[in-house]
Amino acid sequence: MSEGRSETGTRTRKGVDLPGLDGGRAGWRARVLSRSLSRPAQRSIERSALFVDAARALIEERASAGFTIQEVADRAGQSLRTFYQHFESKDDVILAVYEEFFDERVTHAKAHVEEHDDPLDRLAALLIGASDLPNLEPTPLEVALSHFRYQLLQTNPDEVCAIEDQYEMLVRQMVQEAVAAGRLDRCDPDASAYFLASVKNEYYFGGFILAKRLTPALPTVVEMARFCMRGLGSDLPRSFDSDAQ
Repeated sequence: MSEGRSETGTRTRKGVDLPGLDGGRAGWRARVLSRSLSRPAQRSIERSALFVDAARALIEERASAGFTIQEVADRAGQSLRTFYQHFESKDDVILAVYEEFFDERVTHAKAHVEEHDDPLDRLAALLIGASDLPNLEPTPLEVALSHFRYQLLQTNPDEVCAIEDQYEMLVRQMVQEAVAAGRLDRCDPDASAYFLASVKNEYYFGGFILAKRLTPALPTVVEMARFCMRGLGSDLPRSFDSDAQ
């Protein structure tokens, strides 16, 4: 699936920003455009989005990726021939759904971070998010895409890493800001971001969504964040630490 990736990225669906003149992360829109250079970019993106939306709807309805490309095409109101002009396989369009889903998670995380000014609070907000996950129920879309993610990590890890790198970059930025403000002791921001993002992703995908380990019970998201912060030589800010209040 990686053959069609370019070094560029796009962001919006309507009023499309043409891919990546800024060298940003390549995404599914960039892959689509690389396969359809003879067609106007706007029309190509809008048509490809029909397939992505159709695949997402089918996943949400069935809580799995158990559908055919023909079903995706039928739901999108397009032909199989048109599908293959935009995506090279079923996995390719599911990967696009996963990218949209992960982008939404990062957007929500950024919004939560921006509610705080102190750098250490911002890092804690990024780790914790807006709610206590163990008290919620994962959605059918989350469950299906989490299964797909673990499958893809074995077959196409570069694709997943390219999508998820934006969260790691955000963690790295928060660590750098906290170090610069004297709120954290100096540490390697790259290594710190890798470990923090890895812990959060495994907690979210493996623990909360797939419940891979039922014993012991899943720690709270506050306990997970406290563990991560102590790994950086800091305590979790008291405003986030419900046990310390």
